[in-house]
Amino acid sequence: MNHVSNRGRTVPLRLPVVRAAIHWTPGSAAAPAGRRGGRAEPAGPADVDTSALLLDPAGRLRSERDVVGPTLPAHPSGQVRRLPKRHHREGVMDAVEVRLDGLEPEVAAVVLAVSSDGAPFGGSGSLQLTLWDVEGDAPVAVLPLAPTSAADTALVCGELHRTPGGWEFRGARRGYQGGLAELTSAHSAPAGRPAAPP
Repeated sequence: MNHVSNRGRTVPLRLPVVRAAIHWTPGSAAAPAGRRGGRAEPAGPADVDTSALLLDPAGRLRSERDVVGPTLPAHPSGQVRRLPKRHHREGVMDAVEVRLDGLEPEVAAVVLAVSSDGAPFGGSGSLQLTLWDVEGDAPVAVLPLAPTSAADTALVCGELHRTPGGWEFRGARRGYQGGLAELTSAHSAPAGRPAAPP
């Protein structure tokens, strides 16, 4: 198993199906003022959601249906889907599953991201991305996550990239203060570019 701690480090994936699982600990209520220098500690988000954005070779979404997340639990192709959220003693796990060998040739990359319910990640517990080999039922890579700023409400955790030799995972970390909407907008086609046909 690879511990991917550096942004940009790659892990080759010779797997037909991978699962990207986000583990996190729900934030506690704000601490009373005076506990930390006279200021209350911010409460973390009550919930987080994992999303997958399917990008074309230009790094853009072909349509809104290429965003698998809270409002679209499965891609129309059936190759990317969200799994039911699981609560356990250590916290919560939310995951997306990607069939790499079945993705359309037009899909050049899959961005893995997590977004909060509006409260910044700055007050939440630890976040961690674990990439799983589904058929082998074993972890492939582990990436500890940290927001880029205390105001982030969406965070890119990593990316799956198609290469001439197959797929690979790249560690990545980009924060957005506007949540999933801002993240999606950042990967949408610029004004004037025709949308992908349905």
